Amino acid sequence: MEEGLFRGVMLPHFMDSVSFRWANVLQAALFGLWHAVWPVKSLVTGDLTVEAAAMEAVGLVLTTAAAGLVFGYLFFRTGSLWAPWLAHTIHNSAFNLVHIRTVAGLDAEIGVLLPVLVVGYVLLVVWTKLLAGVFDLTPLEPWGAETGA
Repeated sequence: MEEGLFRGVMLPHFMDSVSFRWANVLQAALFGLWHAVWPVKSLVTGDLTVEAAAMEAVGLVLTTAAAGLVFGYLFFRTGSLWAPWLAHTIHNSAFNLVHIRTVAGLDAEIGVLLPVLVVGYVLLVVWTKLLAGVFDLTPLEPWGAETGA
């Protein structure tokens, strides 16, 4: 659902008005803000203090916005939602398998997971760019753009 909304609808819609780079930043920022609901929920239920919820929200918004930039690029270069969907699924699966919250509320493996995800995203972007060139994939066009067919 997130890929369909943020990449499938928002990204090409924003590209009607601004360049891909700005459209990608905008959809990624909204994608990041979309995830701020989790620390807000934890604040409302009393699981986090205001300070802890604010810190968690900032970290979550920044990291998910960065992931949104990568997912947006994958959609742009491949013209298919399958690429970002697969990357998003692998990301969430890896994160849920490694993400450990202890009784003290600490993420025991977050110091390992985040650098691995960053390296993985960089490699994914490079790999996508190379494959898009090899297979001559047409980048995503804004809505209403002529396809030249």
